[in-house]
Amino acid sequence: MLFALLTVLCWSSSSIASARSAKHLGPGLANFCRLIIASIILAGWLFAVGPASWGPAAWWFVASGVIALGFGDTCLFISYQRLGARLPALFTHCLGAPLGAFIEWLWLGTALHPAEVLWMGVILGGVALALIPGRDEDHPLAGQFAWGCLFGVLSAVGLALGAVTSRSGYAAAIAAGTPMPGLDAALLRNLGGVVFMPLVLLLGRGAETRTRPAWRIAWPWLLATSILGPALGIAAYQTALARLPAGIVQAVLALVPVVVIPLVWWFDGERPRPRGLIGGLIGAAGVAGLAIARS
Repeated sequence: MLFALLTVLCWSSSSIASARSAKHLGPGLANFCRLIIASIILAGWLFAVGPASWGPAAWWFVASGVIALGFGDTCLFISYQRLGARLPALFTHCLGAPLGAFIEWLWLGTALHPAEVLWMGVILGGVALALIPGRDEDHPLAGQFAWGCLFGVLSAVGLALGAVTSRSGYAAAIAAGTPMPGLDAALLRNLGGVVFMPLVLLLGRGAETRTRPAWRIAWPWLLATSILGPALGIAAYQTALARLPAGIVQAVLALVPVVVIPLVWWFDGERPRPRGLIGGLIGAAGVAGLAIARS
């Protein structure tokens, strides 16, 4: 549970830096560069501590990166373009947890206790309360809304399937007698995303706004999001998946967009709504209950 909460803190902080780097470089280029930088950081660290012995399970984690960081994140960005920030986060994080639990149950036979399911529901309910748009907010056109919802659901599928693929990788690593540390799994997962991203950039070349990259302004934010997101964040995430079922990990990670709310208030001066604060408190109570249920 500790590593899942650490992932929440890393990814919440990373989202602020990601938004700024994407503003100055474009979302596709910024995401591709941060995956490369994070891969270099992780590879350097692993080279310093000694040679890796990945074994036959390595391809599971590469596949997890292709599914989650490649396919899933691409669908998420497409949904962002059509629905704004809140609804895609609602789709991805609130659907990702039950989908992850269901897929893992079908694939690996992992079942959850009723108390765990109850507290997962509390977390997702708090997130939904915090993120669902109000009546006074702008709503997209019908066509944009339908496509945005579709890609939001596909993003949740990518996130859930990528998590279960990592869980399968850990099972394969244990069966082969070559346990996979979190840093190694994070590097392999990032490499899967790096392999997929050139295709995303090629397909989205005409859709993305063409602006001249402002590297001098963007590089501090790019470095920050690389370290906090696909480096430390994914290392903590993979370590959490090694110890907890995918549905539980995804339920805790649903707090990421809620934790972002006070960060946006601090950095951008955007005052949170009371409903967002109440939803965040409910979600935090759900995490506390889930931790007690797991103990």
